[in-house]
Amino acid sequence: CSDIEKPVPDGMLPVYWARPGTSLKTIMLAMHRADIAPVAIFDEDEKFLGSVGVRKVLQAVLKRSD
Repeated sequence: CSDIEKPVPDGMLPVYWARPGTSLKTIMLAMHRADIAPVAIFDEDEKFLGSVGVRKVLQAVLKRSD
């Protein structure tokens, strides 16, 4: 998700992945810009750790609003 702020050419859908500690806002923006979920999470050694999907994002947003 480090390139999330860069413009995307028309007609192209980017693919984003994140690292542990990536902000919820950044992950939500990646889902929106890529029009896909989940966002894969990789560690510094490029090892797949899991993913963050829409359900997890909604749970986090609802938890913050309580």
